[in-house]
Amino acid sequence: MQANIKFLGAAGTVTGSRFLLRIDDYQFLIDCGLFQGGRKMKAKNWEPFPEPPTQIDAVLLTHAHIDHVGYLPRLVAQGFRGPVLATEATCALLELLLPDAAYLQEQEAAYANKTGYSRHKPALPLFTSRDADAALRQLHPVVFHDQQSLEGLTAIWRPSGHILGAGILEVKIGYGNGVRRIIFSGDLGRYESVMMKPPTSVREADVVLIESTYGNRRHEDDAIGGKLSKLLRQISDISGVLLIPAFAVGRTQQILYWLRRPQNEGQVCQTFPYSSTARWPWKPATSTAASGMITIWTSTCSWMNVYAPCDVAIHISSRRSPPQKI
Repeated sequence: MQANIKFLGAAGTVTGSRFLLRIDDYQFLIDCGLFQGGRKMKAKNWEPFPEPPTQIDAVLLTHAHIDHVGYLPRLVAQGFRGPVLATEATCALLELLLPDAAYLQEQEAAYANKTGYSRHKPALPLFTSRDADAALRQLHPVVFHDQQSLEGLTAIWRPSGHILGAGILEVKIGYGNGVRRIIFSGDLGRYESVMMKPPTSVREADVVLIESTYGNRRHEDDAIGGKLSKLLRQISDISGVLLIPAFAVGRTQQILYWLRRPQNEGQVCQTFPYSSTARWPWKPATSTAASGMITIWTSTCSWMNVYAPCDVAIHISSRRSPPQKI
């Protein structure tokens, strides 16, 4: 048995995660991410895929962030017809994220054609809503810790503590005494997170491919509640606005948790309403409470009561008024 790994992305940059694993005559793509960043980086997404998509046997995904999954509709549009294996929660998130990504692609192309700023006539989306729907039909949900057998390998996903459904992927190739274990870490969470379980410890491996975006940095304490409570009180005193840009999946849930916690402890205003809209324009939700008025603008989607705003903007007024139901 012969096996090799080819890096098709996330090399020299931190986006566009794609590993091509060849095992004899079989080819497996580990993650299928979009390149993100400036114009030159985004242009990489338009380059021909390095290997014929029709010859890829399966795609295995570590988690649902766009830099790990966002190229999937484009891959399907170019002829990939194999299964896409991912954990159940990752598949559920993809049902939200891939159509939304396609919508953004289509809207960007439409705007370019309307304003004429693109040098392409006409400007086209990288992929369409139809491509996203086709990719979703190829999803095969898997359960954490359950072994999945494919031609040439077996695969197991174990929790990585990053976001909902994120997994450390263990691939076994070979047989008997010749078995080799390859670990694809995906993105890893923190051990001290208040929301996610810590990453699963890997006890044995022959090859490890591990994310290293923050490998030379020391993380601050994840418990930001004290700092945020102090900031909210300062904003309230001046009737100011607090704008928190945050990744829609993962970071925003942490922000909402740390906003709610000081409310439950009576440190800040108890009422925390927000509107829920699928896309632009953002809609304000306003409420009055004994300790002041809060206005929050969000653009959200939800799955299993987990809300995912793209950004959270909070306006806190020190003007006092009686509580009001909303």
